[in-house]
Amino acid sequence: MNIELSQRWVWITGASSGIGLHLALEAARRGARVLLSGRHAETLGAVARQCQTQSNQGGHSGGHEVLAFDLLDRSARVAAPARALAIAGSFALVILNAGISQRSGFEELAPVGFDQIVDLDFMAPVDLVRGLLPSMAAGSGFVLVSSVAGLIGAPGRSAYSAAKHALTGFGAVLRGELWARKVSVTTAFPGYVRTALDKAALGPDGKPKGVQDPRTQSGALPQPVARRILKAAVRGKAHAYVAFNLESHYALFSARYLPGLYARFSSRRLS
Repeated sequence: MNIELSQRWVWITGASSGIGLHLALEAARRGARVLLSGRHAETLGAVARQCQTQSNQGGHSGGHEVLAFDLLDRSARVAAPARALAIAGSFALVILNAGISQRSGFEELAPVGFDQIVDLDFMAPVDLVRGLLPSMAAGSGFVLVSSVAGLIGAPGRSAYSAAKHALTGFGAVLRGELWARKVSVTTAFPGYVRTALDKAALGPDGKPKGVQDPRTQSGALPQPVARRILKAAVRGKAHAYVAFNLESHYALFSARYLPGLYARFSSRRLS
């Protein structure tokens, strides 16, 4: 399957910064019209202007729009698909990228923090998919941005890893259920990428810890990561493994085939 983006709409959540921002710019460069979602309309407006510049440089008409809302507000996110479809009519791709991480052990993390992470990283995408499914036609697709933590257990990230595992499983089931409709489901698994995800990660009190992980600081740049994710999505690929370093490959191998060794190895990385 190949998904044509030119003059078709792409909806991206978490589009204000990081991977989401660069997914928006890449989609605009490919000729798509982009609907940008996040919490802050002013920031999204600035991204929309950057997208228009990309469109102009590529000889495309552009015409990007902003739909600001809080994904943690369930009533707002349940209403969002209808609002999005009122703007776009239909979507070539829906990229569910918004998320929040964690930097605290399970015992220390406040229950409200655990619930917030699972709500934003798993239940919010589920609600958006549910609302959009009736409108998704053949030749369109979803992109679920999971994580390497959605493939292995990551100490210090119990809620985040659990939510991303759930998202991975949801994507696998959805892919089979939508196969006959020719609606693709691409699950992306980024490794360490230089974004603000770590600074926004929740600490034990359920509030942003504000600390940057050195491994993230030395990770991949978000622009090539976004390009690889979008390339996989338009080709209808099931998975996109991006920004995997040697440590990520070793962790995946040992978690699958040597789980006891992986538990010992990963316990040292609790942060």
